Amino acid sequence: MLERQFPEDTDGEADAVENCLTELARLDPRSENFRYPEGACGVSAFPSPVRLNIRTIREVMNRIDGYLSGSYDCLAARLRDLRAGNLESRYTPV
Repeated sequence: MLERQFPEDTDGEADAVENCLTELARLDPRSENFRYPEGACGVSAFPSPVRLNIRTIREVMNRIDGYLSGSYDCLAARLRDLRAGNLESRYTPV
């Protein structure tokens, strides 16, 4: 949706965010592995030891948060402009 709404995004930020979220989903598909050491059935969250740099994860998540928050703000502004009739029709309605 963001790529459709912001086709002028040529610096690859959307792709970088998508890649990070895809990697996180691969590591933790049910959003439980980083919260609990074991699943409901007693199975270890990670079958082998995993080394993570928490500082790097925090920095990446902060950048993703900034990107998504900024995107939300832009989409909200476009929606307000669209409703007010101040937006060109070339933008896809949200």
